[in-house]
Amino acid sequence: MAAIQWSTIRRPRRRRPSLSRPRSSAGRTSSSRGGTDPDGNLAGYKLERKNNGGTWTQVYSGSSRSYTDSITYGWESVQYRVKAYDTAGAESAYATSPSRTVTNNRPPVISGSDTDLGSFAAAPPSYEYTVTDADGHQVTVVEKLDGTQLKSYTATLGHTNTLTISSDAWLKLLNGEHTLTITATDAKQETAVRTLTFDKAVNSVEFVQTVAMAADDMPTKALVNIQGAFPAGSTLSVWVCNNGNDASPTWEDITQKALNSQKHFFTNKTKTASNWGVKIKVKLLRGSAVGPCYVQSVGGNFA
Repeated sequence: MAAIQWSTIRRPRRRRPSLSRPRSSAGRTSSSRGGTDPDGNLAGYKLERKNNGGTWTQVYSGSSRSYTDSITYGWESVQYRVKAYDTAGAESAYATSPSRTVTNNRPPVISGSDTDLGSFAAAPPSYEYTVTDADGHQVTVVEKLDGTQLKSYTATLGHTNTLTISSDAWLKLLNGEHTLTITATDAKQETAVRTLTFDKAVNSVEFVQTVAMAADDMPTKALVNIQGAFPAGSTLSVWVCNNGNDASPTWEDITQKALNSQKHFFTNKTKTASNWGVKIKVKLLRGSAVGPCYVQSVGGNFA
């Protein structure tokens, strides 16, 4: 696209109007200095275009002093000239712009369209897409979550890519609306952006150690501490067992002791597995709580 501008004219009575040379360039806004028309009955302007060194073609006639032109892909150069005319039919000489080189480049294309992916609780969203470039240029792709970069890579044109959010990033993400962006930039700095939104609505989290902490003898006591945000309306539960290698461990509730960093003395004295072992289990329900609600860390020791 090219924009061309020229200035007002003062015209002499019964003499031809005159006009300054316009300045133009493909894809830019251009302007010219003023001309003169002493008669004062200026009617308008006629703008002509020439591309690839061909013939002049009129593209505009009227009183406006600016015009936005559409540049056809494949043109190598473009040039403009303009003349003024008055109500008596007199015309000025042409004011001609320099010839400008046209940069032929089309931006890359990301498949799909901007959309809302919906609400997610158990697992983060993912999004499949392809990147193409009609000019075959190398394309760099940057994926971001809420403005923070997730990944940057050089695209294989036409190849299916999948935007994913890591488990760690998902755990740190607060409930609410979030934005994913995919930006594709070609070798000539033309870009395409795909914008995706989603809502994180995790209302509970529960986890248990998969491997018991080994113990040579029967553990008799444990000290467990838990860090996080547990606002009013939420429900936190913490359990511990000393027979964690059993098929059905004996879980003992230590929620308040974990919150207050108090020792717990095991009541269980039996096991069915060959070895003793300690496991911890945590469950957090959001309930009616408002604001951040999460488990940051769990730690402790036993004897």
